[in-house]
Amino acid sequence: MMKGLTLLAAQEIGGSLKRRMTAIGLFAAAGIVGGTGVIYALNALRDYLSTRFTTLEANLMIAGGLIAVATILVVVGIAQKRRPADSGAAASAAILAAPLAVKTIGRLNIGTIATIGVLAAGAYLGRQVAKS
Repeated sequence: MMKGLTLLAAQEIGGSLKRRMTAIGLFAAAGIVGGTGVIYALNALRDYLSTRFTTLEANLMIAGGLIAVATILVVVGIAQKRRPADSGAAASAAILAAPLAVKTIGRLNIGTIATIGVLAAGAYLGRQVAKS
């Protein structure tokens, strides 16, 4: 039974990893193409503003706009960092560890109790480090 569960878990993790890596690759390609488009758009904006203002003023306007966007992104990033982590990983780990826990609880001895204590302390300390 444990072998079947292990194989199922490995297959699920492998499929999830492949999907995640494909998505990351697509996001990276989209970022490169989008970044190139932004460069061309900024160049066109500079050309347009140069007809109404001096070239230096047009460049300063674009730089100020980019600095404002960067500031907004930093503020959003800080707010995102301070959000509490979701417990999806903990639930997945608990589901995968349940058969092993049932098997080990059946034969409790001092080693098993010590192992459970160390695992619980590690999980608690890990969550405390992740929160800070």
